[in-house]
Amino acid sequence: MIVSYIVALIMPLVLAAVLSRAIRNVWVGIIATFGIMMVGFDGAYQPLPVILIGAAAGLIGMYIGYLWLKSNNLTE
Repeated sequence: MIVSYIVALIMPLVLAAVLSRAIRNVWVGIIATFGIMMVGFDGAYQPLPVILIGAAAGLIGMYIGYLWLKSNNLTE
């Protein structure tokens, strides 16, 4: 059970940040992250605390991806 909470905390955070950086769009990164988490980890049938932790971690990862993109301008 504790493994579910750890995975729900780490995976969306890292996945959202990396996808946002690779795709260069935070919104597409967060949508892809939530899609992968729902399909790959059977997100609809997880307990509510795991879903909420995953959603919060995904949003934090999106913010990290946003800061990462903001610091790396392509026009400079």
